[in-house]
Amino acid sequence: MLCVIKTDNISKEMNVFGLIDIDNFTRFNHKFGYEQGNKLLEIFENLINETLNPLFSKRLNSDEFIFQLNGSFKENERVLFDLLSIIKVKLGITVSIGITETDENYDYKQNIKYLMSNMLIAKRNGKNKICLK
Repeated sequence: MLCVIKTDNISKEMNVFGLIDIDNFTRFNHKFGYEQGNKLLEIFENLINETLNPLFSKRLNSDEFIFQLNGSFKENERVLFDLLSIIKVKLGITVSIGITETDENYDYKQNIKYLMSNMLIAKRNGKNKICLK
């Protein structure tokens, strides 16, 4: 698992945002059908909420979810990597996760841009990864 860790500016006021993309979801839909794909998405969303206990989580696109956690990446690192393992074991799929750390003065549009970029880096580096840059 690739993880690029930013070590400056870690404090209790930090928040972690994540953008999760299900790897090869289109292939899953073609193989098992859209009804099974929708069931998978429901179970997947429940796993995110049960495992991470986020401040919020929301489905963005067909197979992308955004979430926010209180604290720094370092404080949430274990639960994030646990999520990768739980998803692989329980659902038999992998995900790529882009992560950003922000304080209360973050720029929403810039944050989304970084999340997308980090998620794509995770995918390009073999999928089933977390990237914080």
